[in-house]
Amino acid sequence: MEVMEVMDTNELKTERLLLMIEPGLINRIDDYRYENRIPSRAAAVRELMLKALPQNKSAEAASATPAE
Repeated sequence: MEVMEVMDTNELKTERLLLMIEPGLINRIDDYRYENRIPSRAAAVRELMLKALPQNKSAEAASATPAE
């Protein structure tokens, strides 16, 4: 499954992001990478982030709604 989104011109510039990640999570990312035949660890992390962010956005919107 390939994640594709339309980006505006401001999103075309690539920036570096340094992350400190524990070995167990690196292993899970690498497993995901190999299972999905993703060419690099960075590409796997980008794909996982793109998949997770829309879910978090809707979860944030739901939690921001006051409970009755």
